[in-house]
Amino acid sequence: MQYTYDINMIKEFVSMLPDLEEKYVYLLMLQSRSRYVKKLLGIKIPDACLMWDKVAWGDGWRDALIRRILRFVTLASQADKLFVLKGKPCPVLATGILLVINPARVDTAFTDFIKGIVEDAVSQRWDRIAKLERFWFGCLHRRSRRNFHTIDVDTKDENVVSEVESALDKYGGWYMKIETPRGFHYVIRLSEVSTKFFTKFLKQEFPELMKKHRDEDGNPLIEYKKDPLEPVPGTMYGGFLVKLHKK
Repeated sequence: MQYTYDINMIKEFVSMLPDLEEKYVYLLMLQSRSRYVKKLLGIKIPDACLMWDKVAWGDGWRDALIRRILRFVTLASQADKLFVLKGKPCPVLATGILLVINPARVDTAFTDFIKGIVEDAVSQRWDRIAKLERFWFGCLHRRSRRNFHTIDVDTKDENVVSEVESALDKYGGWYMKIETPRGFHYVIRLSEVSTKFFTKFLKQEFPELMKKHRDEDGNPLIEYKKDPLEPVPGTMYGGFLVKLHKK
């Protein structure tokens, strides 16, 4: 299967992101996804970050983010030539481009970064010092702002999807609906839902939905994520073109 993308859907997704405030950045990753690596290569490894980038606040940040997404599209389409997983070429169809949809705060992350560097230098952990860029990314990721949470529905069963959507509608609905290979991500903008979303839905209704809807192994088909990584609509995720659905 050839890698494809939809530039208009990428632009629409980026246009829906809240504006970046001063001192904040968006984090973007090109990952290999473990379930597809296992399926295609027969090896079991965790999700791996193949490349990462950031986009900082300021004029033109949306255009900059689109360009970085397209750069990752190019890299993903050549993944089998550029990246190796346990000695084997990374399959193109095992990749995904993901955005940490909650922006990260630079100044607090930098404080963590400097503290960590000093501690590692004193402890002479030169292996960590040699990987400062990875450490910096981790510091930023841990300091992401909680604008969005996500309800991850790991099925496309119409009855399950309808039940989840009916429940969410009572508390303000969702900000984005992203279709993935196996289901839908309902991105919730916390400032736009009622207070009962937290006191009633999350504490009462959501646990019942988790118990009710499970796969053949007994695992919940519905998950709540407080700091979600969202596959970028208009790009491929495990060989599937991720879609952005309008309500």
